Amino acid sequence: MKQKQYDLYLGHNVPEANDWPVTDDELDEFLLCEVPLEGYTLIKAQGSWNGEREETTILRIIGADLGNTVRGIGRAYKARFGQEAVYLTVTDVEGELL
Repeated sequence: MKQKQYDLYLGHNVPEANDWPVTDDELDEFLLCEVPLEGYTLIKAQGSWNGEREETTILRIIGADLGNTVRGIGRAYKARFGQEAVYLTVTDVEGELL
């Protein structure tokens, strides 16, 4: 079945508070409150934004017609944690549940 893979790149540095990165507990709370989905995958990564390295979490969601929902999650993360940007990639995928 053709579906889409949505990847949101969620940086942990908070531009307005140099000593305050988003913690795992804060991310978990955000996911419980703002992600109205039954399934997703979290991928821990290292990233860089404006020349500054930071912890990053990639929130991967696979499904059909979830674009508006995923964009809403990205906007909510950006607002809640004072992010300058949240990057979204959308890829056509073909897969199946085994």
